[in-house]
Amino acid sequence: MLERVGQLCGSVARPRWGGTFHSVGGRILRQHAELVGLRPNFTIMDQDDAEHTLQAVIKQIDKDFLKSKQNPKLGRIAGLISMARNTGQSVAELCKDQFPWEDRLANVIPGFAVAYQQRKLEQNVVDYDDLLVYWLRLMEEHEELREAYKSQFGFILVDEYQDTNHIQSRIIDTIGGHHNIMAVGDDAQCIYTWRGANFENIRGFSATAPWYSYL
Repeated sequence: MLERVGQLCGSVARPRWGGTFHSVGGRILRQHAELVGLRPNFTIMDQDDAEHTLQAVIKQIDKDFLKSKQNPKLGRIAGLISMARNTGQSVAELCKDQFPWEDRLANVIPGFAVAYQQRKLEQNVVDYDDLLVYWLRLMEEHEELREAYKSQFGFILVDEYQDTNHIQSRIIDTIGGHHNIMAVGDDAQCIYTWRGANFENIRGFSATAPWYSYL
């Protein structure tokens, strides 16, 4: 994609950066890890490693929780925590939505999420959601850093915009200070709803920001 954009725009306008949200977020986080309590040599966990870490945390808090058939399985808890982070909702809110028949879970699972986050910091590891959450946190909490990246990303192209979630949309709004943003996508082909993708992001793109380019 970078090559094609370079051919269209000429060598002077050749893109400086390119990649998925997660890869760009990881690249930025490596440079500013200390600002979020990490060391630059942090390890990125895959899904299996992340669930193993969450499992260890849950067992430490309540050794019998995952054994009970009345409680959600590990994968379901991991998915719920991930969905909360990607949509900007609280874990407690999602627990009430997904387990309305078990009020106690809204009091228990948020504690698992907090302990899981702390364990990752202690071990200097991140999961895929952290790459987005920490990126946004860096941009929102550190003005000088935000302004530097806004200057660096003078023009932004986002492909498959219908598959962006709440966090990704906020990232684009934060670094797109020059208003030179092009979103490409089809609201009928949103396929990542399981990770919080919201096709309304592209439907409302030009309505909420008329200076955007919407193709």
